[in-house]
Amino acid sequence: MSVSVWQQATRQETTYKCDVAVIGAGIIGSYSAYMLAQQGKRVALLESRFPAAGATGRNAGMCLMGAADNYATGVANFGREKARQLWELTRENQSKTSTFVTRFGTPAVKSGSYILAIDKQESDLLAGAYEMMRQDGFEVEYKPTDPFERGFGSAILQPADFGLDPVALVNAFITNSAPQVRLFAPAEVFAIQRGNAGQLVVEARGIQVECDRVALCTNAYSPMISPYFADKIAPVRAQILLTAPLSRRVIDRLAYVNYGYEYFRQLDDGSFLLGGGRSRHRELEVGYDEVATGWLQATLEEMLNQYFPDIVREATIVRRWGGTMGFSVDGLPLAGQLPYVPGTFAPVTRPFVPAGPYLAVETPLDPQPSGIYFAVGFTGHGLGWGMVTADAMLDMLLANASDAGLFDVRRLANKQ
Repeated sequence: MSVSVWQQATRQETTYKCDVAVIGAGIIGSYSAYMLAQQGKRVALLESRFPAAGATGRNAGMCLMGAADNYATGVANFGREKARQLWELTRENQSKTSTFVTRFGTPAVKSGSYILAIDKQESDLLAGAYEMMRQDGFEVEYKPTDPFERGFGSAILQPADFGLDPVALVNAFITNSAPQVRLFAPAEVFAIQRGNAGQLVVEARGIQVECDRVALCTNAYSPMISPYFADKIAPVRAQILLTAPLSRRVIDRLAYVNYGYEYFRQLDDGSFLLGGGRSRHRELEVGYDEVATGWLQATLEEMLNQYFPDIVREATIVRRWGGTMGFSVDGLPLAGQLPYVPGTFAPVTRPFVPAGPYLAVETPLDPQPSGIYFAVGFTGHGLGWGMVTADAMLDMLLANASDAGLFDVRRLANKQ
């Protein structure tokens, strides 16, 4: 993040003192602030724009069990037992999310979802995935043919999956955190330093926060807070299109198709939402721009014409948008404690790279624990992993837990 001296000169306040500063007011940050408030902590929630401005408010609003890949691929990547544990965590996350949706009364559609195959190869993979999921105790059903009769392949039904309004849920967390949580927005964070008395000092546009602990819930934007994340998280763009409301229901469930690269749902008002298409434009769909690009939108329209020509005939496309996701290097969320305070290092600058943020090679000078914790890198599944990853982070922040379990960032060091 970067803020000029002129922008910072117009402070609204001098200093705000609290127990914890949470940076990022998406689903992870707002949930973390809420949970900290339940523990009696005084919290500053800092957001560069407005709540749910990033990936949280720009996704398809689908709370699904599982990771980006299907269960068979998860088993191949992580092994049977670890895959089972990871899917169990997404099921736990789903239960937590459902509890809060019910508690706050925010919109949700508990319709279940289909994982749909795009071709025979994926259909065979889903058949194997279903057998393993059933054996491992997950509530699923198998459909050997396309349940929508649209030309897809086989499908796995996950009945507990549901759709929600992620912005409404974020705002509910913030509203129900008062008065323990104070939201500062827009308040772009540009530095975290160690104060003279040993406290952490968060410098943001319009406000300086002094606190004991910091929770980074910054996902794709984490490398802009500290270069520690530069080789761990990459910004990747996702895109969606939305049609005008249809006069009828064309699908009755959420859908996740083509190895997770595309997804669609019909909203309560009848409009049809279709997202994805990145697999054909990987090198272009990167970075922090939240634009809807012509090449990818054309890919989405091609899919809409192929599988839903009746929708194309009936309704126009009324909205298109993009959002920046934080992809971790191994596809799993990252949680832990930053090894140093970003303001306590000796920088050796790298040459400027026009395509990315300015980075520095950091040599830590401060030997004490940083007190800066993080839950980031959700790889397009913040609604599926978010709360349980935040819980792992908060266990370290509040209870001095020694690690973040399966999400612990130190697993990456073991792979080098």
